[in-house]
Amino acid sequence: MRSEKVLVSMKRFIGDAVMTTPMLNALQSHHPDITIICPGHVAQVLWHPDFERKFLPLDTKRKPWELVAKALELRKQRFTLAVLVNHSFRSALTTKLAGIPKRVGHATEGRNWLLTSAVPYDENTFEAWSELDLLKPLAIEPQRTTPVLPVTESERAKGEELLKGAMIGIQPGARFASKMLTVEVLAEVANQLSQKPAFFGASEEKDSADKLQAAVSKDVTNLVGVTSIRESLGALANLKAMIGADTGLMHMATAVGCPTVTIFGPTPAQKWGHTYGSNQVILAPEGD
Repeated sequence: MRSEKVLVSMKRFIGDAVMTTPMLNALQSHHPDITIICPGHVAQVLWHPDFERKFLPLDTKRKPWELVAKALELRKQRFTLAVLVNHSFRSALTTKLAGIPKRVGHATEGRNWLLTSAVPYDENTFEAWSELDLLKPLAIEPQRTTPVLPVTESERAKGEELLKGAMIGIQPGARFASKMLTVEVLAEVANQLSQKPAFFGASEEKDSADKLQAAVSKDVTNLVGVTSIRESLGALANLKAMIGADTGLMHMATAVGCPTVTIFGPTPAQKWGHTYGSNQVILAPEGD
């Protein structure tokens, strides 16, 4: 098999990136020269010690001439294969205009005519398996491995230090309010734990974490808005369990080997839930 110069266009969210790791690792095992278009926080998640990966920032500009300018910029790099994890019409059009001869992606947003290989997308299939389907047109047949994120020994040691003795993780917030568990429910869970809890989340979730901390009657380690992506991974790798709603952080926890209890509301658990190993999925009644 001839090695290709590959461009991978990712989605914006961490959970999507974690689900892509089995496909990405298998792809790079066959085609080492890979450049990934993604936001900075996703680039941190996708770092891997065994692969040399180049990253380009995700361009959110929407005007037609800006898209053409981006395509011309990509054309200069002479990619021979584009793998579109991103489902957008715009990403397919950009790689077409960039003159990339092979363009593989899911058959979404009416973009089939812009792809050289349009792969069916099943809304009910576990997302990691859906991403592996993108390799079929490339004659790559990997095993259906589960998402894994590497953590270095130094990151693990730093994570243990940051936890300050906490053994159970809780995520108080979520990017979307419809996914969030209530303060009352999480406080009841935290107060019943025999182990010290730690709170995890991004800086925009700090208000939710502060409200939960005020409702918990025991010592906690509040890491919300404190740790970087890599520091969070190191801390998660030290936990006995992680509890939260369907968020990118919960996908990160699963991928570093931390047992998880994930509560699903409006999003389909069969698509995004990790139902293997020591992971538990709970479905909220009627998605509430």
